[in-house]
Amino acid sequence: MTIRLDTTKFYYPEMTVVAVGSDTLTYRVDYPHGGGAQQILSPGGGSAFGFRSHTTVEVKLVSITDGTALLALSPGTPGPPD
Repeated sequence: MTIRLDTTKFYYPEMTVVAVGSDTLTYRVDYPHGGGAQQILSPGGGSAFGFRSHTTVEVKLVSITDGTALLALSPGTPGPPD
C-alpha cells in the first residue's frame, strides 16, 4: 500500500507499507535522489522520518488484527533551517 504525502510539507512524496505480518509492519521511504530507508514496527511501536527543515512524519503502529494493521501518521516538528 502506498500512502501519498505532501512534498511541500514533508519533502517525501510517499511511504509504502511493504509487509504486514502477525505482529510486525514494515514500511519503506524512498529518497527522491536515490536510496531509501526501511523500518519494522511492532504494535505500540513508532518511528519518524524527515528531511532537513521539512516537517517530520511520525509513524505509530497502533495494532494488527487478523492481518489488518492500524497505522497512525501525524506531523512532527520541522527540522532546523537549511
